[in-house]
Amino acid sequence: MRGMLALGALALVAFGGCGGGGDDKPQSTATGATAPEKQDPLVAWDDAAHAYWQDFGDCGTRATPTRGFYADCTAQSRRAFYAATRKALAESPSCAKRKRLIAGVRRNLDAAIRALDRQNDATLAHRNYRGPPVQAFYSRATQSLEFDIPAARALRC
Repeated sequence: MRGMLALGALALVAFGGCGGGGDDKPQSTATGATAPEKQDPLVAWDDAAHAYWQDFGDCGTRATPTRGFYADCTAQSRRAFYAATRKALAESPSCAKRKRLIAGVRRNLDAAIRALDRQNDATLAHRNYRGPPVQAFYSRATQSLEFDIPAARALRC
């Protein structure tokens, strides 16, 4: 039963359109012609958030049975996302609503990855996973990418 749950979660990540980087994702307003240091911090944050989520989805296709696999697999894109988050927050220090949205995106993406790692780790330890459904975290993160990022970018603070 535990193995089936882990396989189900893995399939959800691997085949569920995890990345949000398909044709339905609005393209960034930044182009390859813009130097990264001159790129709008909110555009860079948007791009980094989607890259982090895409890496998470890509991890599912090469999952190996190790503890903390998803956190390790996304480490590089997570660091880039955190750096972009800091720059986006610094861009509008007095805009409380944007700060809440940015913090919420980070919290939701990180929570989904931690939840899947906890489920994976429990399976590896031959224990039942007793946490909340991983799909709920995944859904929150996807909604955050879909709604909170555009809302934060649309704010005029």
